[in-house]
Amino acid sequence: MRMMSPDTLAKMLKSGPNLIKHEILEEQDRRIVLTASTKELQEFMKKHANDKDLFAEPSNLTRLEPKEPNEPNNTGLNRAEPNQPDPNKAKAARPA
Repeated sequence: MRMMSPDTLAKMLKSGPNLIKHEILEEQDRRIVLTASTKELQEFMKKHANDKDLFAEPSNLTRLEPKEPNEPNNTGLNRAEPNQPDPNKAKAARPA
């Protein structure tokens, strides 16, 4: 996956404001939101796909499998909310 450089995109839009439909969010550090249609976005991406300044070098993303709740180094994804009893411990404490 190649990520788009927001700085390069900002420079492109400053010199050519009609390059692609967009909005600049002033309240969010001048974040650029592309508002063009799907077709227009696809055409823009195809046209600029080989632009070394607009897109960074490709990087690989790796899917991580979620850990089990009691596994060491658990990120806490499957744990109870704070101040709530742990459902796994509650089951173990109940008489059969």
